Amino acid sequence: MSKAGKGDPEGAVEDYLHAAQINPTNRYVFYEMAEADSQLLNFNEEIACLTRAIELDPTNPIYYNNRGRAKFMTSDFASSITDATRSIQLEPNRSYGYRTRAWARYRMGDVSGAVADCKRSTQLSDPNSAPFFWDQGLLDFIAKDYKKAITDWHNAIGQDPDLKNELQPWIEKAQKSAGLKGSNSSVM
Repeated sequence: MSKAGKGDPEGAVEDYLHAAQINPTNRYVFYEMAEADSQLLNFNEEIACLTRAIELDPTNPIYYNNRGRAKFMTSDFASSITDATRSIQLEPNRSYGYRTRAWARYRMGDVSGAVADCKRSTQLSDPNSAPFFWDQGLLDFIAKDYKKAITDWHNAIGQDPDLKNELQPWIEKAQKSAGLKGSNSSVM
């Protein structure tokens, strides 16, 4: 964990692999290794680690949500929806499952489902938090208010810089739809 915290996710993964060999039933090792793999954008490895964590603790909603998010990043939107739904079933008053499911539903063409999930997520999020701005951006994007979506997503990244990799493709799509060029537009 120290290595991951110091910006060395590769070293962290090595240590987690060693820890998993010593104790293959420690779900926290697999969860933390998945976090390091996420930092490295190794989404298939993240999915494998979270699958093992779920096998060891099938009642943890964060494991399902994070695996759903990783599946979204690999374009497996149907499985992303399944995992996000399970996360929501386990913890219906947290915003993260709704957020993950909203994005996957949108990519599957279920706009009304995406809007409903986004609205529920924004109701459950702190209005000054990255998740709130993330979801509000998707709602604005669906409403074709691309400039506001870009602003919302930049606010989300300002609150949580780790979101940049996930939101940058959406920002670029919104910029193109709004007729803006590059990431240095005056909207930001």
